[in-house]
Amino acid sequence: MKRQGKRTRTFALRRLAVPIFLFLLSSCGSVPASTQTVTPSLTGTPSATPSQVSSPTPSAQPTPIAPTETSTPAGLNPRGPYVIFEGDAGIWITNPDGGFLTRVYDQGIRDPEQDLHAAISPRGDRIALIVAGTNGPDLVVIDLPGGTAGTLAHLQAITKNDLLFNSISPKAFAYYAIADFPNPAWQPNPGNLLAFIGATPGPSADLYAYDFSTATITQLIQDPPQTVDPVWSPDGQYLLLFGVSWLPPYGGGLVTYQPMDGLWAVRMSDGIIIPQPVPQGTYRNLIGWKDASHYLLYDSDKKCVARNLRSVDVATGVEAPILDFCFYAAPAWSPENHAVIFSIDSNCSCSFEEGTYLILPESIAPHRISDNKADSLIWLPESGLFLAYPEGLFSADGNIRYDPPLAGFSYQPAISKNGGQAWEVIENRIHRVKVKFPDGTWHAILEGNVGAMVWDPVAGDTLLIALEDGTLYAASAPDFIPREMGFMPGSIRRAAWVP
Repeated sequence: MKRQGKRTRTFALRRLAVPIFLFLLSSCGSVPASTQTVTPSLTGTPSATPSQVSSPTPSAQPTPIAPTETSTPAGLNPRGPYVIFEGDAGIWITNPDGGFLTRVYDQGIRDPEQDLHAAISPRGDRIALIVAGTNGPDLVVIDLPGGTAGTLAHLQAITKNDLLFNSISPKAFAYYAIADFPNPAWQPNPGNLLAFIGATPGPSADLYAYDFSTATITQLIQDPPQTVDPVWSPDGQYLLLFGVSWLPPYGGGLVTYQPMDGLWAVRMSDGIIIPQPVPQGTYRNLIGWKDASHYLLYDSDKKCVARNLRSVDVATGVEAPILDFCFYAAPAWSPENHAVIFSIDSNCSCSFEEGTYLILPESIAPHRISDNKADSLIWLPESGLFLAYPEGLFSADGNIRYDPPLAGFSYQPAISKNGGQAWEVIENRIHRVKVKFPDGTWHAILEGNVGAMVWDPVAGDTLLIALEDGTLYAASAPDFIPREMGFMPGSIRRAAWVP
């Protein structure tokens, strides 16, 4: 990969067939002694047919965590939907009402900031993780809901001693690129391709794609610098990729790369690599997609968290300005209608008044949805709303707003498909879950630090609450009396729906 400004060129695609071995992991992650396991490298040889990969051998149902005496189904619903919980000690799956809590893997997502939704395939039949192997990171795919797990590729040969005694070597930097940034990435529907970053062979972290229909790996890019964070276009026709370097002087924490080294798009139909404009700043500064052909970028510097909002044509790399001023918080994007939300402070260098604004895809004129600025902005997939903390929640069209029960002290909101509201509220240093009853009053239904909270994806009348200590509760309308559904060892961090 060359620096920005070089001509578009095609890399010879190296197609490498690799096996996905078929074995079961027990709830504690051990491998049965009778099972032969082969962990393929990125240069492995074929030993599995495509059918073995696209249709893994069914497994026996994993041993469920025993629920309380509350009546629950006899097993997981055969066709879903499900709710996924993720934490330090692994990944659990439940029925929509929280019943039949079952651990499907004994490791969670390594990066606490990584989006759980990005790990789940578009069809909801697999989840992909980068896990710590005996000799470096592995790419593992777990079948849902059964829990069959297979290693698709060994991503890098590196040991703990390599990192301990030579933490600023090219090999170590490649490890950081693989393990410390969002990786891997599922192609949108039908989701037959899984893009990921690996470093076998060679000192640099490069871009690969695994094809489940053919059981092959294609190396899409091979060249310095280190590459991170593959991002698909909504139609799955392009892959964005960021190039980074770690340069001296190094800080003691080695928190992130410096500087941003480049941005490229891989056209999947022919492997053409198209240089893209590089955002100014340390991080990638990608918001999302305006449509299937245009994505949204911004710049950042010491003065502005975000500025110079613009769209980029992925096929040409040509930029088009949208707003050229300083934002108070990094903008967020809705995958439902591609709207963008941003925040303005009275001290920002722009002609807009302080407040929170929304840009709809059919318009470039921002619409003010709150008179107050938001400190942080994020899209909540299960609620289908923007969280503009501490102001509240806003729909993607700006027409609906939900206010928190206690401004400035309300966190982790969850809104059901029926408009049911739940928040974690801190009052007098006590964490409580508060639910808004039909009469419009707020009621505290449970005490404890919340790890994840989500409404059931079917009826929308049952609230699932996973406390940080791993206890799972369900509370259903109309009285929302919590009932204990099971226990997940270790700290719980995230929850997501699985179709």
